[in-house]
Amino acid sequence: GFLKGEREQALLGAIIESKNSTMKSASQRHSQALQQFWEEEKERVLSALLGSTKSDFHVPVDIQPLSVNNSYWGKESVMSQDEISFADVIGRRNDAVIAGRRYPLIDEFMSTIHEFGRK
Repeated sequence: GFLKGEREQALLGAIIESKNSTMKSASQRHSQALQQFWEEEKERVLSALLGSTKSDFHVPVDIQPLSVNNSYWGKESVMSQDEISFADVIGRRNDAVIAGRRYPLIDEFMSTIHEFGRK
């Protein structure tokens, strides 16, 4: 009885180990095949976009200086004053939600938009 149980456990362990090894190998092969497929697809799409004159392909780089808005509480920001106004509405909404209060987000956005028209 005892040796028979040990033998069955050993066989079961070998079967499980073989299954896990096979699954790992299949997963690795699948990942490799998928990666190769995507690389080939990427090349195909790039070729279609570039056409036959790949050497003529040039991506213009337009580097614009980043404008900084210094008017918001004396802190620097890359957002415009309008963007800051919307961010402020979102901040007030988040505070209200945290406090368990309802907040009329759409109404506040509309009010903010109307404020833009008065500037």
